[in-house]
Amino acid sequence: MFLNLAVAALLTLPAPVVVDVITLNGTGCAPGTTAISVLPDNSGFQIDHTDFRAVAGGDAPVTAFRRNCQLNLVVHVPDGWTYAISRIVHQGSLHLEPGATAVLRSLYYYAGGPLPAYRTHTFTGPLDQDWQAIDTIELEAQVFVPCGQQRNLNVNAELRVTPGDTPAVSSWIAMRALSTDVRTTYEFAWRECA
Repeated sequence: MFLNLAVAALLTLPAPVVVDVITLNGTGCAPGTTAISVLPDNSGFQIDHTDFRAVAGGDAPVTAFRRNCQLNLVVHVPDGWTYAISRIVHQGSLHLEPGATAVLRSLYYYAGGPLPAYRTHTFTGPLDQDWQAIDTIELEAQVFVPCGQQRNLNVNAELRVTPGDTPAVSSWIAMRALSTDVRTTYEFAWRECA
C-alpha cells in the first residue's frame, strides 16, 4: 500500500525540484528584494518581491512610472522528467486615482526557444485594492523543455503607471499583495520523458 502511494505521488509530483537564480536585473528587483521558493508539492514556484512598485504623480520621481524585473533561472528537475509553464498567477496591490491607469506586462521564455508575445493586463482608476491577473497557457501552447536538456528560464515582468485626472496625487501599482501571503506563482505542467 505504501509503495503504491509513493509511486503514484512520484508520477504526479516529481521531486526534488530546485530553482536557482542565475541573474536578477531591473529597477523592480534590486539585490535583496526578490526571493524564489519552490511550492511544497513541486507544482511550481513563487516569486516574492518586496520592492517592485511603479508610481506616477504627486512628488514621485519622473522615472518611477515604470519598473521592470528580469530573472534568469535554472529549474533542476528529476531525471526522466521535463516541464512547461502552464499557468501564471500575478498578485499585487494598487492605488489608482480617477483616470489613472496601471499596466502589468509579462513574458517568459526558455533560452534558445521561441520568444512569445507579452501578456498585458490593464487596470483603470479609481481603484484602491489588491489585484490578481492570471495567464493560463493552453495545452497546445505549452512549451516543454526538450528531454535531457537544461534550458535557462527567463521571466520578465514590467509595471507602468500613468497619472490620472489629478496628477498632484500619486497613483501606484505594486507586485505584492497587502492582504495575502501569496505572490506571483508559476505553475508547472509535468511530462515523463520516453
